[in-house]
Parts: sequence; structure tokens; C-alpha cells
Amino acid sequence: MSVIIKRLLALAEKRGVCVAELPGLDNAGYFVANDGRFFIFIDRSLRGYKKTAVLAHELGHFVRRRIDTFAVVQDCDMHREREDMADRCSRRLLMFVRKGLWG
Repeated sequence: MSVIIKRLLALAEKRGVCVAELPGLDNAGYFVANDGRFFIFIDRSLRGYKKTAVLAHELGHFVRRRIDTFAVVQDCDMHREREDMADRCSRRLLMFVRKGLWG
């Protein structure tokens, strides 16, 4: 397991986010908020950089949780905007984690 993945997992644990790898997901990863608890599910088949990118992306959704509402998004533009914001958050998060400025 890479140092970056270990740091991301430690950050998630510290923030109360449960991360689980599951087989056969129909998407690379999911962020779920339910009754004040937070979960990230990642497809078990992912390896290396892809796994790191997906975990960081899903943590990006966690960072944005107070801004986004969790209603099902019917509007494709709104969905794309949320995904773009999670991508931007994940890039910043990875920058901090790589430099050791995390936690």
C-alpha cells in the first residue's frame, strides 16, 4: 500500500469516514452520508494510482458535504458540477498529502 493511500485512509479515519472496499461496484467509488455518518465505498479491483485518485475524489465529496445537498440529482449539469468540485478538492487534498501537510 502506498504512503499516499495510507495517509488518505488515516485522514478519513480521523474525520470519522468509514472506507470499505467492495467487489463488483458499478462505479469506481461512492460517497454516502447517512444520519451524520459518512462512508466511502471503493471498487476492490482498483489498483495503484486509480485507487488513490478515487479515494481522494470521494474525500472531496466529504469536504463539500456542507455545501452540497444529498438529494438525488436529476439535473445532469448539477451532477457534473458536483463531480468537478470533488475533483478540484481531491487535487488540493493530494497536494497537501504528498507534502505531508495533512490531518
